[in-house]
Amino acid sequence: MKRSATVQQPIEVAVLIPHMHWRGKDMTYRVTYPSGETQTLLTVDRYEFNWQLAYELAKPLALPKGTKIEVTGHYDNSPNNRLNPYVGEPAVFGDQTWQEMFIGFVGALVPADQGVKGLISMDARAR
Repeated sequence: MKRSATVQQPIEVAVLIPHMHWRGKDMTYRVTYPSGETQTLLTVDRYEFNWQLAYELAKPLALPKGTKIEVTGHYDNSPNNRLNPYVGEPAVFGDQTWQEMFIGFVGALVPADQGVKGLISMDARAR
């Protein structure tokens, strides 16, 4: 799965929180700056539902307007995933842990007088 959003105002990213359920396999956060330069912010190559963490950056990362934040993740819906609650069943989105989620939370710092309305725009959904 892949989701992205574009920063509409300058922000500082302070924390990243990947969230999936039992079938979650991995998740990566990348940014593409307006210059075209890319940077990987976080790679969780062995996602574990029982070990969900908030990854606080050592120093907030300034993202200028126009920066694209992209989160990519994969599921393991196979019998090789010992945590898979329903091997072979389709993974459908839902709030329950036997369903699936794919949410790449981003905690950002913005000046108090700036507000958050219109801070980012979600890009067209891509799978």
